[in-house]
Amino acid sequence: MKIGFAAGQARSAPLTWGQRDIWRAIEAARPQDGYLNFGHVLPAPRRSGPVTLARAADALGKLVERHEALRTRISGDRQQVESSGQLDVTVTECAVDEVSVAAEQELNRMSAPAFHYAEQWPLRAGFVVTDGVVQRIVLVFCHMAVDGHGAEIVLKDLRLLLLRGTLPQASAAKPADLAAHQNSADGRKMTRDAVTYWTEQYGRITPASLPTAPVRQPRYVQASLYTKAAAAAAHVIADRDRVSSSTVFLTAVMKQAAELTGQRVLGMRMIVSNRFSHGRRDVVSTISQEGLVVLDLGSPDFDGLVRQAWQAALRGYRFAQFDPDEMHRVTSALPVASFGCFNDQRLVQRAEPLPPDDSSSTVQWTSTMDRNICDFRVHVGDGELSLAADTALLSPGGIEGYLRDVESLLVKAAV
Repeated sequence: MKIGFAAGQARSAPLTWGQRDIWRAIEAARPQDGYLNFGHVLPAPRRSGPVTLARAADALGKLVERHEALRTRISGDRQQVESSGQLDVTVTECAVDEVSVAAEQELNRMSAPAFHYAEQWPLRAGFVVTDGVVQRIVLVFCHMAVDGHGAEIVLKDLRLLLLRGTLPQASAAKPADLAAHQNSADGRKMTRDAVTYWTEQYGRITPASLPTAPVRQPRYVQASLYTKAAAAAAHVIADRDRVSSSTVFLTAVMKQAAELTGQRVLGMRMIVSNRFSHGRRDVVSTISQEGLVVLDLGSPDFDGLVRQAWQAALRGYRFAQFDPDEMHRVTSALPVASFGCFNDQRLVQRAEPLPPDDSSSTVQWTSTMDRNICDFRVHVGDGELSLAADTALLSPGGIEGYLRDVESLLVKAAV
């Protein structure tokens, strides 16, 4: 089915800094850039009665009208916001006991192909229906349109539209407005300040001695360790040191990375949401960028490292908004480099009880790629720790070993 939308005026703007970062990753991943797509399955709310196709279509149309990012196409270094159009939505009929499986299948099917950025809308949608009632809504996002936090705002708004039919007036900045600010004198100063900070921190990093392993095909692989023990231990340490559990994970990830690189002072990039100020909190766009954390790992005291990481991360958050081309130009000319990237994808850091001593963790190989996005990238999810790495740096066995070493370090440090 097709859902029409009409809102505001069409306008063109440069890409935001966050979009330019993602565009760099897209170009590095092609033709496997569908890897960067991500999606969600939203159960249709029942509190206000069954969700008919008409009601779901109305809510989705209003959603696209509200958020410019969902009706924006990308061409070259520009984004084009459209004022009207139609969104194609798949409708999948199934029995009530098949809803969950059908929704997951639709999510996988719609997530796989890369977007045609200049021709297609950056949102794919599907309704899973039983006897005329929408049971699940499947949304797949182009990463050029939204980041993880932006997607959660979209899902929240869609649920409210399904329940109430309307939303409060929007106050957050739009992508084109962000781009205008980033190209202003204030934006250029933000870049200069960030480049100064990163350059100073790079001056602290000690040279690395990176391991080598035979290159495999596919070259880049990702493993996920599903572990309740690591998450629970991180919360114990976080409470003890009065920091976030994300900081605890970051510290463990960097400490184990230093075992690979042989560095006493190691720098690692981390994904920062950049939604700390009031005007940025509810932005639906890709505004996340990388911050830089540099740690002196010479101390054997893990709690001391955690507290050091907390302060370093706070400084990194402050300087995580900048022109990525200028930052790349400067840092690529420096004699040392940061190592890897850390991304805590949890929106809520829930405390969990420590599991019994016989608790087990499992590893799954979750993706493979032939092209390079990042040589070493760690993600933290709910009960999950994953590493995507270049097999010329770490063999598959080394990737699994690294994840288990991080888990072991956290569990021992929590005692």
